[in-house]
Amino acid sequence: YAAVFCNEDSVVYTRLISGEYFNTDKMFGDSPIRATIDRKEFSNALTRANMCINSEKSKVPVVLDISRYEMEVSIINSTNDYKEVVQLAEDINTPIRIGFNPKLINEALKYFSDDEVCIELTTPKMPMFVSETNTDLRVLILPVNIAA
Repeated sequence: YAAVFCNEDSVVYTRLISGEYFNTDKMFGDSPIRATIDRKEFSNALTRANMCINSEKSKVPVVLDISRYEMEVSIINSTNDYKEVVQLAEDINTPIRIGFNPKLINEALKYFSDDEVCIELTTPKMPMFVSETNTDLRVLILPVNIAA
């Protein structure tokens, strides 16, 4: 073990894991895709899309198609083809199509109080960051694979 932490009630053993790990400098670097979006409008769109999922155990992702001044929020499964457009405050020059668990995004949006939040993206395989201008809070949301 690399370290042992003890107190009156418990003992925690840790060890070092060697090998390659995520390149956090790349993960937390500048995101080329940044957009400001109305927090409530985004959350409501995700909630409506999530209602199209058949069950709690369903792993159907919400797909975000972002380009220009729009984000299309969609869920496509065997029974639904739901699409809704949410307006962005800025023009996005680099279009991106990325999938997420809609519940995770909605949970993250609950922690913000501003009317608008900033979303930052790099590639469909990298996390999305959500933040607001008046706090240092920055939430990382991991994407899920989507069909092409």
